[in-house]
Amino acid sequence: MKHIQMGKHFWLSTILFIIYCGFLFYLSSIPNSSLPHLNLPDIVMHYFLYLGFGLIFAFFLYNLKFDLSWMKNGITTFSFIAIYGLGDEIHQIFVAGRNFSLLDLLMNVIGGISGWLLFIFLYNYLKELRVILPSEPLVKSRDT
Repeated sequence: MKHIQMGKHFWLSTILFIIYCGFLFYLSSIPNSSLPHLNLPDIVMHYFLYLGFGLIFAFFLYNLKFDLSWMKNGITTFSFIAIYGLGDEIHQIFVAGRNFSLLDLLMNVIGGISGWLLFIFLYNYLKELRVILPSEPLVKSRDT
């Protein structure tokens, strides 16, 4: 059995993750008549909200130090974002003026995966700048 270690930003990533989960739940709980009017299509808002969620989830997962390959890390991120997004859409069925939307769910997943990819890009960029020590691998190079 593998031992789970905590990264040096474990508590920060955990708190951000929990706050963002609550933030998304809060937004989903607002009735349609009380939503602020923004000049953005709904799917664009879903994409960017879940891009942030994917970025924060990737930071959280990185600090758990599960020692996953990049592929398993991506599958874990995809699975969690898809399940959370599905729960979010189901929750909206019970909120006045809101409904379940497969297109919103799709944008949640695409946004979440984009956030994960952004995390990998930023990690590698910061590693090149030597802000992150080379001894801190983001993911293992092969599955074990």
